[in-house]
Amino acid sequence: MPTTITDDQLQDNKHGKLILKTRGICDDKFRWRYRTSCYHLSTKLFDHPAAIEYCQSFGATLISIETIDELKYIHRQLPISGYVWTSGKIYENNGRYTWASGVELPNDSQMWDVGEPSISSMTFCIRFSSRSLHGLDDYPCNRHYFALCELQ
Repeated sequence: MPTTITDDQLQDNKHGKLILKTRGICDDKFRWRYRTSCYHLSTKLFDHPAAIEYCQSFGATLISIETIDELKYIHRQLPISGYVWTSGKIYENNGRYTWASGVELPNDSQMWDVGEPSISSMTFCIRFSSRSLHGLDDYPCNRHYFALCELQ
């Protein structure tokens, strides 16, 4: 039986698409839910800019992993063994990693993998490894990984 969606369950996102509010509802493309976010994992590989566009096509962004608890949850949910792109990027004006949500990821965060971040001249984006609980590392944005989208 189809679910009926009321107008108060919809909202406009910044890309002009109507999306479901996440009051307990994640649509079919968003399989997991943690607190007020729903998550979708791509089945194709993308470089970082294309991964951003892919998530935007669903009215979402690449994931911003802002707490250890969220990182642990995502680690348990990922059905793949490998890497996914997150929204984390280094911004040239301040040399610090920041999530798309605007929250800064400190270099001494427990979410970084051992020896990370490396902060080299070619390293600008943050990927997450499902192989390590503290699996964030910085890597060249032109590499291809799955996109992990977040809808808030």
